[in-house]
Amino acid sequence: LKTTRSEFSHSSHSPLLTTTTMMNHTTQQQRGEAVIDKLTTLLSTARRERDDAYRQKELASQRHRVAKEDREKIERDVKIVQCKLMELGEDKRGREVEISRLEENAGRLEKEVCSV
Repeated sequence: LKTTRSEFSHSSHSPLLTTTTMMNHTTQQQRGEAVIDKLTTLLSTARRERDDAYRQKELASQRHRVAKEDREKIERDVKIVQCKLMELGEDKRGREVEISRLEENAGRLEKEVCSV
């Protein structure tokens, strides 16, 4: 606020009021700048938190994908092992039947040898 001498002499304001008005204007300007600084800081903090949350989400998504792939691989491996186990069980039953026949044949041959 610049006041010329003629304005000052005709002004109803005293020099003290003009100085006070200027100080009030400066104080308001400082308060406005402080508010802008606070808002800028808050915006910066919010952006940083948003970026951190995005990175955390990406890491969580990646961990989820890897865990899902691992689970699917384990499920495939379990199915393979179950199939092999079933095959072994079938082989065992087949061998048991064969052993039983061989034992019967051995017992018959023994009887034939003893009867001769």
